[in-house]
This record gives sequence, C-alpha cells and structure tokens, in this order.
Amino acid sequence: MSDPIRHLDILNNNPFIFAPAIFEFFKALGKREHSLLLAYLVLPISLPVKRRLYLKRDLDASNLRTMAERKDLLHGLQDSIGDYKGVTNATLQYLASSGCIEILRDEVIVRGALVGLDAPSPPGLEKATVTLARFFNEYDVPTIFRMVGVLSL
Repeated sequence: MSDPIRHLDILNNNPFIFAPAIFEFFKALGKREHSLLLAYLVLPISLPVKRRLYLKRDLDASNLRTMAERKDLLHGLQDSIGDYKGVTNATLQYLASSGCIEILRDEVIVRGALVGLDAPSPPGLEKATVTLARFFNEYDVPTIFRMVGVLSL
C-alpha cells in the first residue's frame, strides 16, 4: 500500500473515531458473558452505510433474526471482520487504558464515562451500535455468530 493511501486509512480508521461507538455499544449491552467477542462484530456490521441505515431505522419489528434474513446486508461480513480486527483491538485497548471499560477474561464491563473525545465519527454510528446491542441482547454469543454467518474470528 502506498504511503498516501496508508495515511488516509490511518486517519479514517483509528481508535479515537470508533471509541464512542464501541463504548455506547457496551453501555447498551450491559454486563454479559463472552461480550468481548461481540466487539469484533460492532464495526463490520455498523460501519457500512447500508447496514448502518438499517440499524438506524430501529423499527420495533426489527431484530437480529430479521436482519440475518436479509442476505444482502450481511454479505461479506466475514471479510470485514478481518479488515476491522486491528482497529477493534486498538479501540478496546484505548478504552481500557482510559478507564472507560474493563476487560475481564472475555467480558467487557463499562466502568466510567467517555469524556473529552470529540472525534468525527460517521453520522449515526453510535445509534446504530446501540440498536445492534439491543439486537444482540436477545441471544447468546454462539447463536449470534451462527445467525450472522461468521465461522471464525
């Protein structure tokens, strides 16, 4: 990858931009076993515009099952997880080191508030992640991964 493209990638995909969205996701999700694994689904599901618009609508009839039935929404999710794995790790590390979350084995616990961070995140990203947390609250982690068609991280 050439330097200018690499620099643009770093500017657009960094922990400061995604920290508020991941923080809001875990705040809405609450304390839950294996919640750390769900972090790797947050950005790949909520960042692409088509998926984000679906989550932003937040209809009462919408849930993970109705989202999973729409194959066009989840197409390419497995590849996206690999693409966002590094920035997800960096964002989790940033949130943990700033005291906003605590990671205990495979569980993420919200400890504080995310203050003083005004990064330009994509419009509607935080609302989409809160809706995604609501979708995930209905199912256990292995079921979520099966429903969205993810075989491995």
